[in-house]
Amino acid sequence: PSLFLEYNGLTTLKIQSEYAIIILLSVALLVYRGQQKKFDISVYRYIILSILFTIAAELAFTLYSNFGDFSMVLGHLLKFLSYWMIFLAIIQTSFEKPFMLLAQESSTYNAIPLPAVIVDSDGMIRQINKVTETFLNLPKEQILHHSNHILFHDKNLKASECQICKVIQSGDTLLSHELYRDPQTYYSFTISPIHLNNETTGAIQVCHDISERKLAENELKKFQTVIEQSPISIIITDIEGTIEYVNPYFENLTGYQSEEVVGKNPRLLASGLTTKDEYSRLWSHIINEGGWSGVFKNIKKSGEEYWE
Repeated sequence: PSLFLEYNGLTTLKIQSEYAIIILLSVALLVYRGQQKKFDISVYRYIILSILFTIAAELAFTLYSNFGDFSMVLGHLLKFLSYWMIFLAIIQTSFEKPFMLLAQESSTYNAIPLPAVIVDSDGMIRQINKVTETFLNLPKEQILHHSNHILFHDKNLKASECQICKVIQSGDTLLSHELYRDPQTYYSFTISPIHLNNETTGAIQVCHDISERKLAENELKKFQTVIEQSPISIIITDIEGTIEYVNPYFENLTGYQSEEVVGKNPRLLASGLTTKDEYSRLWSHIINEGGWSGVFKNIKKSGEEYWE
C-alpha cells in the first residue's frame, strides 16, 4: 500500500500507522512507570526519555508533506535523541557503573560462581560475594575492610611489591595472572578497574583456584622429563599408528630426527623380517589389551640393523 503520494503528501494509512505506534509507545510508557522500582534510577530516566522522544518523532512524521519539510528533519532528530538515550542506558550505565549496580543487586553479585571482591584503590576489600566466604573459610566480618593482599596474594611479598596490588592501584586491567601462595595452592586472578565520573575508584578482583590443574601440569612435566631422559627408545603414536612423538634416545639410536618421523608410520623402521600378519596381530593386541611386549629387528636410517 502507498504511504506517501507526490503532491498530496501522507496517505491516511501512513498517518493511522504512526498513531498506532504512538499508542503502543504510550502503553509501554505506562508499563515502565509501574515497574520503576525494578530499575536503577538512571536507567529508568533514560528509557522514559527515549520513549518520549520516539513519541514526539512519530507525531512529527504525521505532519510532513514532502521529504524536505521541517517536520521530517525534526522527526529524525528526535529519533536520534531517542537512540542516544538508549545508548546511555545500556552502554554508559552498564559499562561505567557495572559494579555499583552489582552491589545494589546482591543476588546478582552472589550468582558469580568464583570468589569476587570489590577492592578500593588502597587495597581494602569493600564488597564480597557469598563464594568468597566459603573460599577463605572466613565470615564476612573478617573479610570486609581488611587487606586484599593479606587474604589473597603472595604471602612472601609486601603489598608494595605485589603486581596485582600495583595493577589495582594504577587502575589497569589484569587477565589470568597466576601465583601460588604455597607449593600446593595456585590461584589465577583477573582484575577489572571500576570507573566512576571518569575516575578510578577501585577494581573487581575475581580469583580462580587452579591448584588441581597446575599440579597436574607439574606431574606431566615430570613425566615428560622422564621420557626425554629415558635410556630406552620411546615412540608415541595415535590409534592409527601415526607417530606423534619420539624421545632423544630414539633419535640417537636410529639416526632419525624427530621432524623426519613425526606424522609417519613406524614401519619406516621395518627390517622386512616381520610379516604384515604379525604387525596386524601386534596392533590388535595393543588396541584390545592396552599393551604388547616383544623383540623386533629394525633398521636405522643408515641401514644398520638393530634389535629392540
